[in-house]
Amino acid sequence: MKRPNSTGNTMQRHYYVIHSLLINSMRLTNDDKSSIKLLRQEKGWGAKRICKEFPNKKWSVSSVKDLLRKIDALYFAIVT
Repeated sequence: MKRPNSTGNTMQRHYYVIHSLLINSMRLTNDDKSSIKLLRQEKGWGAKRICKEFPNKKWSVSSVKDLLRKIDALYFAIVT
């Protein structure tokens, strides 16, 4: 995809940015979520560490952080 020039339409520029973000990060599958949950609970890893250990997965740190928040909230809701 060719990057629009600065005089181009604003919508085209926004599309380019969104398209780039979607291409560069992968969706978390159920297997991925299970693996991340295990790493969080067994080893206490954070989002940056998980993404660093699995660079070929191309997970975004924010996606993993969101999942870890859900995992932690569920865990603490069960424990308390």
